[in-house]
Amino acid sequence: MPADLINDMIPFLGILDDAIVLPFLICITSKMIPDSVMDKEKIEYVEENK
Repeated sequence: MPADLINDMIPFLGILDDAIVLPFLICITSKMIPDSVMDKEKIEYVEENK
């Protein structure tokens, strides 16, 4: 069962907490990826999408 700060059954607030927490977690997670890995993946992406 997923963790939720505010139950989604509460109108508006239940979804609002997800809309705030999710981008924050994505930002934190993306900063944890080493620069060498990001650079490699960017190069591969550019090569595949020429």
